[in-house]
Amino acid sequence: MPSKKSKPKEPTERVFLIDSFSHIFRAFFAPMGGRSEPLTNSRGQVTQAVFVFTNMLRKLLADEKPHYIAAVFESGVPTFRHEMNVGYKANRVA
Repeated sequence: MPSKKSKPKEPTERVFLIDSFSHIFRAFFAPMGGRSEPLTNSRGQVTQAVFVFTNMLRKLLADEKPHYIAAVFESGVPTFRHEMNVGYKANRVA
């Protein structure tokens, strides 16, 4: 009897976990169409990270159509990773 190759089932629900600070960090330093200065609002507050991060989320929602999404943020307190590696995230301001 020939074996049937079954096709893997498509997941019925899709979940996306977003490493928010990683994307916000990237968004803050993202080049903005050749601009030398970061994007700001009318009061001069830098809004580039908010703008780019929001657009990343909107694109994810439009392209992937997840059933669930969780934007995860770090607590800001040292973890076991800091004990294992003194230089962990040393390039980021606390």
